[in-house]
Amino acid sequence: MATKVKKDIGIPDLVVNNAGCYSAEKFCDKDYDSWEKMISININGYLYIIGEFLPEMKNRGSGHIVNISSDNERVPYPSFSVYTGTKFFWAGAAESITK
Repeated sequence: MATKVKKDIGIPDLVVNNAGCYSAEKFCDKDYDSWEKMISININGYLYIIGEFLPEMKNRGSGHIVNISSDNERVPYPSFSVYTGTKFFWAGAAESITK
């Protein structure tokens, strides 16, 4: 997807990361497939998009990346432990990337 965007329109001025999936489940049920899916989409999906566009934006000296998260980043809810963890990830990662 990033290759097509770069080829067709170049490096965008604005990228909005707004992907997510969740599964309401008891942590002790150990639904590992569900965990992998949430981590893949909620963390890796964002990282890949940032990785594809941020270097060129920095080289150009302009551009913005907006990461849409969730209320679960601020307030954990029962049965959403893994989902909440993937959203808490962005509180630290986004700040670190901007340094």
